[in-house]
Amino acid sequence: MKVSSRYDLAALACLLLAVLLLAPLAYREQRTSLHPIDDLAVMLPTTGLHEPEPLVDRPGFFRWTDGSARLEPPNPGGPLLLRLRLSSGLDTSTPLTLRSGALSAAFIAVPGLHSYTLPLPAQIGERVRVQLDSPTVTIDGRELGIVVQSVSVTGGGAAPLSIVGGLLLAVVGGYTLLRQAGLRYAVAALIILGILLLAVLWLAAGGWRYGLVGMIGLVGLAALAAVLAERRFPPLLAEVMPARQLTWRDGWALAGLLVLAVVCWLPWLWLPIRSGIWSLPRVGWGGCSSRAWRQRIRAVATICRCASICCAV
Repeated sequence: MKVSSRYDLAALACLLLAVLLLAPLAYREQRTSLHPIDDLAVMLPTTGLHEPEPLVDRPGFFRWTDGSARLEPPNPGGPLLLRLRLSSGLDTSTPLTLRSGALSAAFIAVPGLHSYTLPLPAQIGERVRVQLDSPTVTIDGRELGIVVQSVSVTGGGAAPLSIVGGLLLAVVGGYTLLRQAGLRYAVAALIILGILLLAVLWLAAGGWRYGLVGMIGLVGLAALAAVLAERRFPPLLAEVMPARQLTWRDGWALAGLLVLAVVCWLPWLWLPIRSGIWSLPRVGWGGCSSRAWRQRIRAVATICRCASICCAV
């Protein structure tokens, strides 16, 4: 189905407007994301850090940098306030350069754990990239820079551009794919609107901390690519084969299979098989006891069941 009517354009315009109205609602409240340095990688991706070590004088952990470390806490949106719990880790101070986006700040990390607060401008991405560069010393074969104990980011008020752009791209791709699949414009628009509402509710409920919604734009790109590929290389329609009518030869073939099944199973009437779900007792055709007749009926029923299976095949 072609996506070119005025109804499609109106539906797409309404969906895009819904993205621009709903996405900021998920980020309108101020929120803080606090992460200990030993947090899960899905919550706080890091590079350039050594393994966590326990603090001696208090609960918790710390990690040494290797001189060039990067932290990626989730972006709460809007202008940001970054707080780091740092220490030089030595008896002397260590110069430190912090970079985040276009901002670069140089300060001194002193001995002992202290909090360092730095305002940051609004970030485009779904995560805030914080780069920490410092001189290193070699201790026990390790290059050690500074000690990091925790990182927190406070913000809110505006959705990151990557979230808005990803949702817009997902809406366009998803709607186009549903229309290409043959759904009516109203049904396709309602499905996309429902998915959009779920995404916004998930973000408002705290899903922004995982930093995964931005990748939804890749889903929109994949949907658009699928639609373009189908239009550029339309699928070949398979030829409809006429239904084949059974002939007398087919009847003789089925009868032959039935006879073959009976012939194959008759010897089992005289074989003493003692176990198994297909087991048959040794039965002769003489005798008039009720037990003998029941055994004969069971044997014939088993043969008929096997024959029916063969015919079905």
